[in-house]
Amino acid sequence: MTAGNSSSVTSGAAVLGIGASSAIGYGVRQIQAAMAGGLRNFQDARRLVGGSGQPARLSTLVDVDETVPRSDRIASLTQWAVADLLQNTNVYVPGGIPVYVGLANDSPAADLATIDTALTEGSKGLIDPAPTALVGCNDDRIAFLSAMARAIRAFGEGIASMALVVAVDTRCTWAAVDALIRQRRLLDGGDDGTVPGEGAVVALVASPDSGVAREQARCVVASPAFAEDDYDVMRASPLAAAGLSDAFRTLREDPVAGAVRPSTVIAFETGELFFTRTFATGYLRNTDLMPEPLQHELVATHVGDTGAAAAGMALVRADGLMNQPDDDQFQRILLYGHADDGRCGAAMVMKR
Repeated sequence: MTAGNSSSVTSGAAVLGIGASSAIGYGVRQIQAAMAGGLRNFQDARRLVGGSGQPARLSTLVDVDETVPRSDRIASLTQWAVADLLQNTNVYVPGGIPVYVGLANDSPAADLATIDTALTEGSKGLIDPAPTALVGCNDDRIAFLSAMARAIRAFGEGIASMALVVAVDTRCTWAAVDALIRQRRLLDGGDDGTVPGEGAVVALVASPDSGVAREQARCVVASPAFAEDDYDVMRASPLAAAGLSDAFRTLREDPVAGAVRPSTVIAFETGELFFTRTFATGYLRNTDLMPEPLQHELVATHVGDTGAAAAGMALVRADGLMNQPDDDQFQRILLYGHADDGRCGAAMVMKR
């Protein structure tokens, strides 16, 4: 696993600002508004039809353009997200801060260089990380949490007091869609499957003890907990998934993360039943950690499966719920999800 499996989650990262891009909006505010408005592309995509009469894809609500290279999609998504971050935060981003990047497991080495250039171009040179300052976390759907854990570790070790946490992925290239078709995982007319998505999230985070965090934090992410489920067993018998239970237990037993029940739970799974049903096991074994009454939502409902950016999109949704004007209902939100190989992660997000 790329990120550490620390048994303590008393440390964390204060989120000072966040930017994002996806199929439903080129900006965190647009994405949050679409989510709040109930846009449900995950269910509705199979009823949309592209110009050729084939089912429309979530990427642009038209057929996948197989002529657009993965690197171009990654670059565009990252540029939009970092520009959005800078537009919506008043915090000065100092030069030389570390950048922790969540990537897909099969992401080529060139993706990191592409993201490096895109961060510079999207920020108009305000962010220009040295190649040595970029750390890749190839952890698929839990990659954003892995990158966040790396930032939190840097804070704890005194390496940095501020960092960028980035995650970007596309499931919307023809190769990715073709792989889903061959694996019989693409949602079509049936009740189970996934819809390909793509997105990028760029978060500016700081040590919760820093002065800028006390003044500017939108929320605080407690150190994520990681575990591992047997992928084959999970697909055959979802209720046997003990790994997610262990991740929840780590949070439940922590004096900070487990001190108060969250208001809701946000999953960054694909939507496939063999993933989503694992929550039943984790919930039943950790009821003291869960909302009462239970509230649960799937971020892929809105943006599809965004791969390595999925946990970041869950944070975008959590940020939107927590920072609604004149609404203090959402003080804590639990995020969780699985990578395709069964590894899982969970984190508690707390309003500052």
